[in-house]
Amino acid sequence: MRCKRWKRGMTWEETGLRWYATSPNIPTINAVRGYAMTGLLGELGPCSIGMGTASPFTAIGAPDFPRDTLLEIHCKRYGVLASRARFQPTSAKYANTVCEGYYLSTQRSWKPYHVALTLLWRLRSLRPESFPDTLAATKHGKMFAKACGSSELVAAIVNGKPLAELERIGRKGVEDFVERRKKHLLYD
Repeated sequence: MRCKRWKRGMTWEETGLRWYATSPNIPTINAVRGYAMTGLLGELGPCSIGMGTASPFTAIGAPDFPRDTLLEIHCKRYGVLASRARFQPTSAKYANTVCEGYYLSTQRSWKPYHVALTLLWRLRSLRPESFPDTLAATKHGKMFAKACGSSELVAAIVNGKPLAELERIGRKGVEDFVERRKKHLLYD
């Protein structure tokens, strides 16, 4: 069933509809957007993803999280502003500990999966201890592979492959999926 006056390119705000929290952890539309970028990180736990703050899924950080110009540049390339932040989660990872990191705010045209890959790529460089060689065999590694759809991607991240390689692996199967889904789309 089609929705009246809705177009695929619309943001939630443009619908004029009220937002209702879909979960206690996703209280705002910005948390939905953030989940698309940082949700994968939650499977691995290399940093806080803002859970236990007023900005769940839209903040990343740790007590010793350094400034990272490459992260800032690549996020901007994909339509996300990464601005320095200091926050203190009341629960979840680093509960009651001050974290340094970034707030992530989306622009009109953004690419959440590419931002997720960028974050993983940079976190692998900044926090290599969070990506041990044995990761793929662990419970978290298996869940991460399931969430991102590829054990090949897990191996590439663990092995410190460049961002372009992560993106190449991440694109596998996308064209076939886009073609198969066409007959099910209700909107252009």
